[in-house]
Amino acid sequence: MAHGSWLWSIAAISHTARRAALGLLLLIGVAAALTVVFVARAGLAAHRRVIEILHLIGAHDGYIAGQFQRHAFTRGLLGGVLGALAGALVFAGGQHLLPELADNGFGLSPLQWVELALLPLAAALLAMATARYTVLAALAKMM
Repeated sequence: MAHGSWLWSIAAISHTARRAALGLLLLIGVAAALTVVFVARAGLAAHRRVIEILHLIGAHDGYIAGQFQRHAFTRGLLGGVLGALAGALVFAGGQHLLPELADNGFGLSPLQWVELALLPLAAALLAMATARYTVLAALAKMM
């Protein structure tokens, strides 16, 4: 096999792997959002009496949703940081163990390291927005 065709095959595999990784990231995001919806609804059901009392003393839906969204944000940030650290360790270990692949463009670029570092914030914002929307929608049906 000629060197050029071998390199083309490796590049095609790399391109396919990157597309699969993006698809997997999207799938994880959808699963995370659905998990937040489930947790928010369970929290609303568990604290229904407290929420009713809060409404009686004048709390607005936005305040109640804010409590849930803050909790979802902190949990999403914690989970995102732990996941990004695990991913960084895997990539750093791979680059250390297989430096010849990293030197040929199969490692993470500096921009990709920045993107990996921003994933926890994206996870936290997704969790926060999902919790807020879910709680506000559920509160509108409750009252």
